[in-house]
Amino acid sequence: EAIQAGAKDYVVKPFQPSRVLEAVQRVLKL
Repeated sequence: EAIQAGAKDYVVKPFQPSRVLEAVQRVLKL
């Protein structure tokens, strides 16, 4: 659920692959 919420947040914003990677890495570390 948290991943989906974060994904929606990044989809709404201008798409920047580097920031998406940072978000994924953050989720994996949690």
